[in-house]
Amino acid sequence: MLNHPKDRFFQSEPRGFENASTSNIRDELARLVQLGMLEVERPDDGRRIYYVRTTSRLWDVIAAALAAIEAEQGFPLSTPLS
Repeated sequence: MLNHPKDRFFQSEPRGFENASTSNIRDELARLVQLGMLEVERPDDGRRIYYVRTTSRLWDVIAAALAAIEAEQGFPLSTPLS
């Protein structure tokens, strides 16, 4: 989600979670909502739930941690999406 090209996405859109169950993804997204890192938008039809990235400073913490891990490992763990 850190490198997702859009700030608004559906539950199934972020890459890197292909092997995770839908319920695990939903739980993790709920945690990010509780932390204020994501907001939930439900259109009028209520069928789809959109998650919207906030400007929370916690995203900076995640980016710094990812950069530190990548520097330690010597290779990128993720690549920005184009």
